[in-house]
Amino acid sequence: MSQQQPPRMSEEFRDRMRAGLSTMAPHERLRERRRNRALVGGSAAAVVVIVGAVVAVQGVRGTLLQDEAAPPPPPMPSVAETLVPTPTPAPSATPSPQPTAPAATLEPGTVTPPPQETVEPDPTTPREAIVGELITGGPQPVAGELYDIAISCTSPQEVWIDDGGVPDDGTASWRTLLCGVDAAGFIDYAVPGTHARVFAQVAPGDPMPHVERRLHGGTFTAEQEAALRASGTSLVDAVVWCGTTTGTVSIGAATAECVPNEAAVIDDVESPDVLTQLAGPPGAKLWVILQLQ
Repeated sequence: MSQQQPPRMSEEFRDRMRAGLSTMAPHERLRERRRNRALVGGSAAAVVVIVGAVVAVQGVRGTLLQDEAAPPPPPMPSVAETLVPTPTPAPSATPSPQPTAPAATLEPGTVTPPPQETVEPDPTTPREAIVGELITGGPQPVAGELYDIAISCTSPQEVWIDDGGVPDDGTASWRTLLCGVDAAGFIDYAVPGTHARVFAQVAPGDPMPHVERRLHGGTFTAEQEAALRASGTSLVDAVVWCGTTTGTVSIGAATAECVPNEAAVIDDVESPDVLTQLAGPPGAKLWVILQLQ
C-alpha cells in the first residue's frame, strides 16, 4: 500500500505568502507562524495514525493466515479406548531387613539392680486379736474364797469374768461385760475364787481395761485406789443391782436403797469414787454398772 504524500505549495503561492508576511505586523506574523506549526504537527500526527492502522491490519491478517495454516487437533479417543484399564506397574521388590548386630552384653556387676520394693502393712487390715487374761491387781484368787472385782474401761471392748476354761466371751462361766457402749466400768461382788479371773480378746497395741481384785467385804489398798483413779475419770450414774438383798448402798455421802430385783441408782458421781468408795449391805452380792451420761 503506497503512503499518501501531503500536498505541496506552489511557487507562486509561496512567493505571495512571503510578500504578505513581510507586510504583517510582528504579532500577526507570530500568530501565522504558530498556525503553520500546528498545521504541520497535525499532518504529521495524521501520518502516524495511518501508518499504525496499516501495521495493525497487517498483524491481524498474518494471524488469520497462521490459523488457517495450523494442523487440525488430534481426534478424541473412542469409548472403547477410554475403558481399557491402564496396566499397573509390577511392585518393586522390598529389600529384606538386614540383621542388626546383637547388643553388647554387659559384664556381670556392671548394672545395679533396682531396690526391692518394701510392702508396708495395710493399716486397714484388721489385726488378729487374741484372748488373754487381763493383768489384775490384788490377791490371787483361791478356790473357796469370794472376791470383789473392779474393772475400769479404757476403750470399747468385751470382757468376761471366767474360770479360764472357755475360749471366748460367749460361754463365760460367770459374767460377760461390754465396755465403752454406755459403760465406763463395773464392780462385781462376791465372785467365787474359781471364777474370779478377767479375760478379753485384745489385738496388739489395744489399750487394756484396768482390773483390781480384793477379798469380798474388804477394802482396796491405797495403791489399788490410785491405780483405779489413774485409769480414767468420768461423770457417771452408779446403777447398783442388789438381787434379793435389801438395805442401803452409799458412795461417800450419796446413798440409795436397794429394792429386791430392782436397781438402786446414785446419779452424778465420779467413776473413781464408785470403784473405790461404794459400799452395800453386809454380805450383799452386788453388781454395779458405771453408766455413762
